[in-house]
Amino acid sequence: MTYEKIILGIAVVFIFAALLSFVLFVMRRKKHRNMSTAKKITITCICGKSYYSNGDRYSKCSSCGHVWDLTPSWLWSKPHLFTSKKQRQLAREVEQQDKLANERRIEEARLAEERRKEEIRLAHERRIKEAAIVEEERRIAANRQIRTFKELIELQPYQFELFIVNLFKKHHGWEGDATPPTNDEGIDAIMRNKDGTKILIQCKRYKDTPVGRDDLYALNGVVSKEKASRGYFVTTSVFTKKAKKWAKGTKIFLIDKYKLVEMIRAVFPTVDGLPDFGSEMKNQAKDDPTLWPTE
Repeated sequence: MTYEKIILGIAVVFIFAALLSFVLFVMRRKKHRNMSTAKKITITCICGKSYYSNGDRYSKCSSCGHVWDLTPSWLWSKPHLFTSKKQRQLAREVEQQDKLANERRIEEARLAEERRKEEIRLAHERRIKEAAIVEEERRIAANRQIRTFKELIELQPYQFELFIVNLFKKHHGWEGDATPPTNDEGIDAIMRNKDGTKILIQCKRYKDTPVGRDDLYALNGVVSKEKASRGYFVTTSVFTKKAKKWAKGTKIFLIDKYKLVEMIRAVFPTVDGLPDFGSEMKNQAKDDPTLWPTE
């Protein structure tokens, strides 16, 4: 008797489920007929475009080509995308590719950020090392004594600039420092005299090449731009006649190898290895191209 009741109960449940399914089916068919008889149905596609359908079973988006199924089913009554098995598989593949591409973009962004941080760290370490080297060069330049003119010529460019700065400090009592080795706009030192007047210095460690007017033009332009009182052009060579003539009456003062040696002797009187240019300057010919070259 107990088994018969169980079987009867199961049968009643199945019958109830069948009736409920039939009622839902009838209701959805009725709703579909209402949809089919409607003149216009608004559909918003996944591409974002909204358009009207005339109530047919299928409606295709004119923008992206997606097909919408307007037939109600057991799971939905609103219009839904019509997809075949192949389309669903293709959609899954596209979704997987998008996921992998997104992961790849995230990984590339992470690696780019790590490279950026590493470049910043290396640049910071490089600046620290360069600052330490410059500081060491300054310390050496403060105590450097040039004993021969050859030794002066063989100095590295930045060492020569630091030596000239130290020479001006001791000879004139000015204050200042050399500019960084790079991006200095042609100015090798910025100094101030006792009155606080700004003075620019440019150094050229030439052996035989004379300094012409073009170099003086550039220095004069920077002096005007920086609003300095004057500029000094220091060289281990000489200036051409036209350069000397042009510098007269300007804010540019010239220090050639003769004046430079005199300054070194005045600051370091114990140095005896520098050449004596006195007799050379007295006996030189005006047309001597080695001492007074023309452009």
